[in-house]
Amino acid sequence: LQLYYKEQEYLLNWEKKVMKKIFFILCILGVILPYYHLINFLQENNWSMTGFLDQLYSNHAISMITMDITVAASSFFVYLIYQFSNKKIRAKCFVKYMVSLFIVGFSLSLPLYLYDNYKKWKILLKNIIYYNNINYICWNLIHKWKEQ
Repeated sequence: LQLYYKEQEYLLNWEKKVMKKIFFILCILGVILPYYHLINFLQENNWSMTGFLDQLYSNHAISMITMDITVAASSFFVYLIYQFSNKKIRAKCFVKYMVSLFIVGFSLSLPLYLYDNYKKWKILLKNIIYYNNINYICWNLIHKWKEQ
């Protein structure tokens, strides 16, 4: 059982490193990809934002994607305010997520939040695994006791 727990701990540490790298790459892509298209739009329109909102709702497919991202970003916005008001994130981090949400967008703010908070989730998962191991031991003891 001890070996099993150490294997799980090793996998959690390895997974943490991999996931942090993935979230970091998503942060970079969250900046590059939207701004690439914004710059192309501005070049095509003589560096003017005229017509941007019209094209944002130009057909039902684009409107659906726009509404999807708007609701997701709004939900994240409300979640950040809730976390900050309950003192679960510091003011510095709150400002960082808000600036990234309003200056770049949801494509940066969510991966950045996940990058910063992945360790907390791993600690929670590690505790769950630990308690599952205890439950497994107790179950085996009870099962053996019933057999006697």
